[in-house]
Formats: sequence, structure tokens, C-alpha cells
Amino acid sequence: MRYRPASGQPTQYRLMLPQHADGKTPLPLVLSFHGWAGNLSERPVLLAHGRQHGYIVAAPTGFADDLWPSWNGGGSTRSPGRLGATCLDPTGSLCLGGATATPPAARAAALLDELLGDVCVDASRVFATGVSNGAIFLYELASDPRTAGRFAGYAPVVGSPHAGFNAPPLHPPAAFFGVWGELDTTVPPAAANAS
Repeated sequence: MRYRPASGQPTQYRLMLPQHADGKTPLPLVLSFHGWAGNLSERPVLLAHGRQHGYIVAAPTGFADDLWPSWNGGGSTRSPGRLGATCLDPTGSLCLGGATATPPAARAAALLDELLGDVCVDASRVFATGVSNGAIFLYELASDPRTAGRFAGYAPVVGSPHAGFNAPPLHPPAAFFGVWGELDTTVPPAAANAS
């Protein structure tokens, strides 16, 4: 499937409907955002789980404004922040950004509008999850006026906010369930990330 947001740049997304979806009963929706340079096939377990357990999963591919599909998560493209550099890579090769410079929150809002118009979704049960760069993007969704308040909850995985880019949700309280590893060297859970 494809959608064309207001920016005019198309992307693809994978849509998985539950086995017993009848098209009349509103169902929960999970938007799943892949990691930097990932794609819409990155989380097959989530797609299969939604199909078996009664919720819709939409997994879009990020926008390749740069060389790789990605999301504009705070600190992924803008460094240093108010607390300094966001990357601990001594070579600097992972600190160059690489994520799209175009604001994908508007694009995520366009995708959500399309899904709400085309699929029988319970708009009060729309959730977002993501891995790595996709997880960091969730903080943008929670603080951007185009998307904040449209999600019932967020579940970032290996994507703690970068130092100096942990903006509060625009509509608190917002439900967050984050999963991080203290030995993660890609998106390290530094103490400064909590500020």
C-alpha cells in the first residue's frame, strides 16, 4: 500500500488486519516505526501478534530524504543539543545524523488520517511503537501539535531520548512504556538522557 502525505513524498506501509476483522467493529491500531535504514518488514512478530490478537498494525517505511529510510527523531538529526553531543561514537561515523531532515510528524499525521478514513479503527485506541531511530521519533510524535494527543500510548524500544532532546509530551499525562538495555552502545541510556 502507498500513501501520499501533504509533502507529496510517497512512502509505503504494510497493513495487517486481524484474522476476524469484519470492517464494522472499530479495532485498536498500532503504528510501528522501524529503526534507521530499516523498512516496513522489520517487525514481523508484531504484525503476526496483531493478526492473532485483534488489533491492526501499520508499519510505514521512513522517508529517504538522505541515503536511508529514517525518522526525524530529536537528536538523531540535530546535534549537539542543549546538553552537548548526542553521540558517543569516537569515530563520529554514527554522529552525522542521516535521518530525514523533513518533519515526518506531519507525514505520520497524514498516514493516521488515511488509516482512520480507510480502515475501521477505534480512534481512542491508537498506539505508536518504534525501534531505535523509530523509537526516538515517538518523542517527536508526543510533543508535535500535529500528532500529540492522537495516540493513547507510546512504546519505544532501544530508543531512549537523546541528551537534551527529551521534550515533554504536549498533552500530559501520556502513557509511555520504554524498553532499554543498559549495555546498548547504539542509543546508550546515558544519565543525561533523563533530562
